[in-house]
Amino acid sequence: GKKEDIYYAILGGRSSRGINKAHILSTVYVYGLQLPQMDDYMFVKRKDYLIKKYQREIAYKFLYQNVVSKACQTAGRIFRAKHKKGLVVFADSRYKWDPMQGDFFYKCFPAYFKDKIIETPDQKTFESAVSSFWGRLAL
Repeated sequence: GKKEDIYYAILGGRSSRGINKAHILSTVYVYGLQLPQMDDYMFVKRKDYLIKKYQREIAYKFLYQNVVSKACQTAGRIFRAKHKKGLVVFADSRYKWDPMQGDFFYKCFPAYFKDKIIETPDQKTFESAVSSFWGRLAL
């Protein structure tokens, strides 16, 4: 059967949708963080309430707690069966370190993702890691 990659842009707001082609997926590229829309009326009201109740830092942790979960759900489109193998690329350095949230997003990854994450500092290292990954699967 034909294998397929999906380049998936994480977009904020209601227009964000998952793609379910699990039977043919081999790779999912997740670009960006699905941050809430800062001008959304309900977001602003919830943010103001949480800041007033908990302080700014804790309020934003509540507001951003679903960001990594949504990215993992997108990535999980590959893994619908135990035997299924695939590659997930989180192509945004903020998953590791965000100027405003520090390592909050990385800490939110479930253990089964964190144990397998490989950080690549440049294009050449990335290409080598991807080649190595697919080569190990063939053995």
